[in-house]
Amino acid sequence: MSNFEKIEAYTEGWMSEPERTAFEIELQADAQLKQDYADWLQADDILKRQIGNQPDITNLKQILDPLTQQHFKTEGAPKTKVVSIKKYLVAAIAAAAIFILYLSLPGGIENYTVPDMPQAVVRGSEELSNKGAQLFNEGKYEEALLLLREQASSEPGDATANFFYGVTLVKTKNMTKP
Repeated sequence: MSNFEKIEAYTEGWMSEPERTAFEIELQADAQLKQDYADWLQADDILKRQIGNQPDITNLKQILDPLTQQHFKTEGAPKTKVVSIKKYLVAAIAAAAIFILYLSLPGGIENYTVPDMPQAVVRGSEELSNKGAQLFNEGKYEEALLLLREQASSEPGDATANFFYGVTLVKTKNMTKP
């Protein structure tokens, strides 16, 4: 409860006797509460002098006082929790930015360039690896698949052969059995 809510409850007589006593003790000890109370009394005095002279105000006050006590009584009122939506707004903006970025990027392996497979230079004969590399570089992945599979299985430690065999499997969408 803010200082001004306490002061209003005190000045309007909405506090029980133990609450009034506790408020008066707090008023003597808390300098900020004492200053707020003085400000409240000064504002109340100004309002009474300005508004109190008008005859219709008395009738209006008689109507509003019971309603104020009934509907705006602070005692027993449920405490409300104020939640800042700033963090949720920032999270939503970040999620939207990531989503837009994701949609703007090209998808699938077809949108990425694949380097040419290097060929070994062997004079006098065309090796199995050279034929597979040549077919791979020409984009004939179905034909290169068998040659690259044989090369990768005959030389399991050859990372280049295994890499290009894997790329060929992805390009041919034959990823079930290597």
